[in-house]
Amino acid sequence: MARPAGAPRAMAGDADWTAVAPALQASGLTEAQIGLVAEEKYQDAGYCAAIIAFVSAVASLPGKAGERIRATMLVEIAKG
Repeated sequence: MARPAGAPRAMAGDADWTAVAPALQASGLTEAQIGLVAEEKYQDAGYCAAIIAFVSAVASLPGKAGERIRATMLVEIAKG
């Protein structure tokens, strides 16, 4: 059954991030790139490439965990 329009999505929890870590690595992200994104090291020279690879990988994450992670990212982006 589809989620009613306007209904809030569940936010990602630790289990979601743990579950998708292998998918992120399988898409080509290195542990170092995941670390740059997780720690928000935007001053690092490799951050731009890491965030592009991360967002691209997250866009295609399967399942409910992927949905929750995308929803959480959108909320955080909207917060600024």
